[in-house]
Amino acid sequence: MRDNGSRLNERQYNQIRNRTKNWAFSGHVHYVSGAEGDRLRGELAAVIRDLLDWAATQRAEQADDQEAA
Repeated sequence: MRDNGSRLNERQYNQIRNRTKNWAFSGHVHYVSGAEGDRLRGELAAVIRDLLDWAATQRAEQADDQEAA
């Protein structure tokens, strides 16, 4: 993460892959604290929980499909 002198930091990620296209992502980090930070952390935790539940369901469904085949 690079500090550009403000409360806004730039984040960059590069992934070099062998057989497919390379990926490059960039974004900005805004620091948030207090009640707003607590609210955002709660929302992020809920989204991550939902995503993990979805991934577990997908994995279970794939296992069931493979057993049925």
